[in-house]
Amino acid sequence: MSDVLRFGLVGCGRVAPRHAESLLSLPGAQLVAVADVRETRAQRFSAQYQAAAHTDYRALLARQDVDVVSICTPSGLHAQMAIEAMQAGKHVIVEKPIALSLDDADRMI
Repeated sequence: MSDVLRFGLVGCGRVAPRHAESLLSLPGAQLVAVADVRETRAQRFSAQYQAAAHTDYRALLARQDVDVVSICTPSGLHAQMAIEAMQAGKHVIVEKPIALSLDDADRMI
């Protein structure tokens, strides 16, 4: 088993740099891929952090080299993206709030 946790980050907006910098400060953490619906933002973020860029988060979830997904999208997208990430076998970190309804939070759990 590898001692490296390989991260994918979904949503390259305002909070994303904090997540990227935090995970890169951890021993054994590596940012391997990012996704954002805005291609220019995904490309800029990927260049800054030397990670592959995607415009569809599902392509990031399909990657075998992503162990953990950090979700930094608008709150209304958290539940669906987190559930899909977990169904893809990924660990998930979600920006707060984790969901907009108790039902969505329960489905995530």
